[in-house]
Amino acid sequence: MIFIVVKYDVLPEYVDTFIENTREFTEATRAEPGNKWFEWSRSVERENEFVLVEAFNDDAGAAHVNSEHFAKG
Repeated sequence: MIFIVVKYDVLPEYVDTFIENTREFTEATRAEPGNKWFEWSRSVERENEFVLVEAFNDDAGAAHVNSEHFAKG
C-alpha cells in the first residue's frame, strides 16, 4: 500500500471555497482503480491548513501520478 499525507496552506481568500475547488480532482482520484481512500481534513490549529490523506494499492501509484487530472492539479 502507498500512503500519502500532504499539507496545503491555502490563501485566506480561498479557504471557504477550497474543498469545492478541489472537488473535480477529488472525485476523479477516488474513482481511480486501486484508490483506497482520498480524504480532506481541516486543521483545528491553523485555519488556512488543509490535510490530504490518500492511499493506493501498491500497483496504482504510477497510474495516479500519470493521470490527466493529476497533471491539471
